[in-house]
Amino acid sequence: MPVETAVVCGSVRLGWGMLANRLGKWRSLGLMVHFAAEPLTAARNAHRAFGPFIQAEYPHSTSAQPRRVFMIADAALYRAMLSDTETWRNIQINGRGKRGHASHRLSYGMTRLRGERHEHYRRLFAPPLKRPAIMTMSPEMARIAADQVSSWPIGKPFSLTDAAKTMAKHLAIGLLFGDDRARAMPIAEMIARQIRASWIVPGPAFFSWIRESEVQERAILAWAEEKRGNTDAQDILSILVNNTDEAGRPPSVE
Repeated sequence: MPVETAVVCGSVRLGWGMLANRLGKWRSLGLMVHFAAEPLTAARNAHRAFGPFIQAEYPHSTSAQPRRVFMIADAALYRAMLSDTETWRNIQINGRGKRGHASHRLSYGMTRLRGERHEHYRRLFAPPLKRPAIMTMSPEMARIAADQVSSWPIGKPFSLTDAAKTMAKHLAIGLLFGDDRARAMPIAEMIARQIRASWIVPGPAFFSWIRESEVQERAILAWAEEKRGNTDAQDILSILVNNTDEAGRPPSVE
């Protein structure tokens, strides 16, 4: 079950001549162990030590079958990689089950698209994510954030990480998915479990999610069907279901 976030084909030199700072396998292993325990601290320390563009090697990586993960802390570099899907091939991140199963279909997303299809969906999804659109959301964004902060306990400790994750879900649903919390929050929780279950070696959480994946897929498809015919230029799911694919066909379940 490959879980690399990006694989480089050959030696790629970007426009300004920046190459990834390549870490050896043992140093990469130490970074990954630290990242699993404290991702923010690990990423910050790694970029301080090795620069904005880091290439780490998985322990099972070989020259014939490279397994690499790239860490990026440079906006221009990140945009360059995302816009060139033929050279920088983002592949499987989330766990998936056998072909034809809901768990396999749910693993397919924007990071897996190539060429014309990638460009088509980038054009579709770009307008509500551009700076002018984001700026108009500012008052609603502030309101949602204030509502979430007001629910935090006073005078006793709580998990800021969990609170931040919850706030992020409410912001995304409220601003980019039609503010349909009744439909969206259960799906968001299932997606969170899917992400937590995606490790190099499948564990109990992965097999639990495999069993849940059909419920997750049905919930997404039912929600999408409700939006069919109701176009909302600020709603990502509405944009998806009310537009054709790159070949002019209705969107498929994948």
